[in-house]
Amino acid sequence: MRAIPIPPVYLREEREDVDGVIGASVKEWREAAGLAQREVAIPMMVAGFASWTSVTVSKIESGARSLKLAEAMALAAILGCMPHDFGKEAFWRSTEDGIADPERRP
Repeated sequence: MRAIPIPPVYLREEREDVDGVIGASVKEWREAAGLAQREVAIPMMVAGFASWTSVTVSKIESGARSLKLAEAMALAAILGCMPHDFGKEAFWRSTEDGIADPERRP
């Protein structure tokens, strides 16, 4: 049987503010792209997310609203990144020695 390599990361257990971490990451990507919240909302509406406004973007960035997967995919295309770039630190943490150890705490 072939061994499956374990990446040097593990799933975090403490995920109480995932929306906040993802929202902060969305804001960083938006600002890096030089776009205003309105300039993100309009292409999202064109992409089929009719309820998106600058208020929606604000709520996501503040963590008050969750970002759905389909929205993350469209938003990533608009901001020039990949959906997994939004707050991956909310889920994964590298270990010091490169060994995935779920018992190890940050």
